[in-house]
Formats: sequence, structure tokens, C-alpha cells
Amino acid sequence: MNPIMQREGQSTWDVNFSTMRKLLALLMLVLWTCGCGSKAAPPATPMTFATVDDEANNGKQVSLEGYPRLPRMGLVNDTIGLDVFEQPEGKGKKITVFARVGTGNNECEKPPKEYTQADLKLHTIDGTVIGADTKVRVSGQVLWSKTSTTDPKAHTFMLVSPIEITKL
Repeated sequence: MNPIMQREGQSTWDVNFSTMRKLLALLMLVLWTCGCGSKAAPPATPMTFATVDDEANNGKQVSLEGYPRLPRMGLVNDTIGLDVFEQPEGKGKKITVFARVGTGNNECEKPPKEYTQADLKLHTIDGTVIGADTKVRVSGQVLWSKTSTTDPKAHTFMLVSPIEITKL
């Protein structure tokens, strides 16, 4: 008998079932908190490239207008990191926006292994398919993180799901 988990007179099944119920409840809470369910994203606060890059925005739902492009290189699995620039043709400041890979609304079709910007097929919130350098409004949650313990200015930031993409 394990004195930590099992009380006297309690079967192993009761302990395992109780533990499984707790783990299932925890999993459901994590999925709900992460927005993996079907709930809509909270309202986004409009930002500019000058104001979004701030640690105070970490965890906030924001929207930003810019021009999407495929990155120079990156990994693609069930999500893809797209670069959204302040100006067309990859000019100005940029932010990485992680979108789901697929053909549904707010998703990006998986590009071929060797791609050009012409291969970007981004599905907007209304299902319209757009390409690189089309002006969009993207909204998502800011993920801001320090990248160095010695340089207080070294950091990274990006937008993560739930992502909404609107053609402007």
C-alpha cells in the first residue's frame, strides 16, 4: 500500500480513478485557458508598430495593421510563423505572427519546401485568400519575452493564437 496516495480500505482502482478525474479536470482547465475551445477571442486593442513592442503588452489581445510575408526560413508544422511588416515589400519594423496551417478562415496554406513570396496563400476571417504584401489587420495575443539575462533590452515578441486576419 502506498501511504501517500492510498488510504486504508481504498482500492487501487479508486486511487487511479480519482487521480484520472483530477488530471482530466486540470487538462480541461488548461485547454479552456489556452483558448483551444471554440470561444471567440477577446476584443483587441489597436496598436501600431511603435507601441506594440512593450513588455506591458505581454498577454494582451492587440490588433496591428501591416503586410504579411513568408519568412526567409522557418519550421512549418500545424502552425507557421509569418512576418508582418510595417510597409510593403518587407520594409520597416516587423512582428512574427503565428497562424494555423490549413485552408480554413484565419489559416495559412502550407508553402512548398522551396518557396517564394508568390506562394503565400493566407485565408482571412471571411475566407478571402490573399498573398504577400496585401494590407491586413492581424489580431492576436502578444507574447513578449526577455532573451538575455545580461542585456536588459534583448527580447522577442510575437502574436499568437487566436489569430484573426482581416483584409483592408
